[in-house]
Amino acid sequence: MTSLAIARFVGIAGRLSPTDLLIEPGQAVAVIGPNGGGKTSLLRGLARTEDADGSVSVEGHDLDQASEAGRRRLLAFMPASREAPWPIRVADWIELGLSEPDVARCTALIRALELEPLVDRTIDRLSTGERARAMLARALAGKARLLLLDEPLSNLDPYWVLRTLDLLGEEARKGSTVMVALHDIALVERFDRVLLVDHGRLVGDGLPPLLEDRLGALFGVRAAPGGGWQIAR
Repeated sequence: MTSLAIARFVGIAGRLSPTDLLIEPGQAVAVIGPNGGGKTSLLRGLARTEDADGSVSVEGHDLDQASEAGRRRLLAFMPASREAPWPIRVADWIELGLSEPDVARCTALIRALELEPLVDRTIDRLSTGERARAMLARALAGKARLLLLDEPLSNLDPYWVLRTLDLLGEEARKGSTVMVALHDIALVERFDRVLLVDHGRLVGDGLPPLLEDRLGALFGVRAAPGGGWQIAR
């Protein structure tokens, strides 16, 4: 299989050690690790949102050399912050994720994320969970080949956690690769691949069932006899 993206020696001084990564098309990838372990740094390094070392190419295009419109077609990044930088209508905010006008795409996302009652409100006047859904819609709007989502499930109620996972799975089945940073190890079974990150290093990479013991060790927990997890003692 031809890789969708290739990362070489991607690192951020003091936060992420140089990392190589091959990213396959059409996968849902969980990026998981303890607080401060380097999940956000890995996603930001891949997204080239700060002064990261190394290089990242998506479908053969070097992101550092791509035009703004080209980047939007190749990659979308949703940060963990839910802060709204300025008061802008939700409908206009979603359109910022497009590289070219696409009314049908925006309408479909507004419907899928049940944002119809909110489209004329400004994003800074939404609840944190509502804002998270609007920000996800913007990230998905451009149909980018590689989606890097930092804690997209935070601040969501159980319905929206499950609904968001379904939506991200749909994007992967359409051929995009979705990389999601999260903390909830109970959700990794919903993903095709798991990247374990700790102390600024990629310490595990594989199928969710094969990494269960390593996940537990990373977080200091173990599988409970009746299902779920318990603190390891």
